[in-house]
Amino acid sequence: MNFKSENKKVLFIVLHRIKEISDISGYFDIIKKKLTESEIYILTISENREIFRNTDTIKRYFTYNSKTDNFYCLLKNIRKQNYFIIADLTSVFKTFIISLFSQAEYRINMITNKTDLFYNKTITEQ
Repeated sequence: MNFKSENKKVLFIVLHRIKEISDISGYFDIIKKKLTESEIYILTISENREIFRNTDTIKRYFTYNSKTDNFYCLLKNIRKQNYFIIADLTSVFKTFIISLFSQAEYRINMITNKTDLFYNKTITEQ
């Protein structure tokens, strides 16, 4: 798959706890190979904040807390950011909704590598 666009913004959704950046950095490499000048953004939970804080690969990260943050506001903000790719690394109903309403040109489920209503592209390492 060739990604051609002036917009290089890629949002990775990581709404589960991870132990270290190496747990998911391989996914960044897959996107960087296919879209070399991409800007990587992360939507994550506050427990992962320190993992993403000093990472050169990531342009910006922001956190979401389902108990205190307004989900509708999150959806509006993500749509407003105009991401080219949404790459879901969590694969739960809430992230399906985020992907669908983002209006990103490419919505990718990086866990199951399947397309359906919420995701319109698959990606492989080739």
